[in-house]
Amino acid sequence: MGDPVPTVKFLGLTFNIANDISVIVTCLIVFLFVFLLSRHLTMKPKGGQNVLEWLIEFTNGIVKGSIKGNEASNFGLYAFTLFLFIFIANQLGLFIHVQVGQYTYLKSPTA
Repeated sequence: MGDPVPTVKFLGLTFNIANDISVIVTCLIVFLFVFLLSRHLTMKPKGGQNVLEWLIEFTNGIVKGSIKGNEASNFGLYAFTLFLFIFIANQLGLFIHVQVGQYTYLKSPTA
């Protein structure tokens, strides 16, 4: 908290490099997690497919509890993606903090 971070100005906008790197790493981990768990899908799920189906049903249950009617099915994938991104970003923030010299290059993007 309060550590100096490198920034880049582009087209009048200032970008925080630490947040940008953290978001990219989190997105890659979410993509790899879903990609690897969704390989070899079968009618009788086992292992990774069970985990993926449980997470999807969990987020769909939350959405259906909040949004009534047929509209809930439109937000299921968005809720699943958002849940995974926030969960993995927070978990990375617990364990990873890369500081080189006076600048922080990798930290939790949700902090």
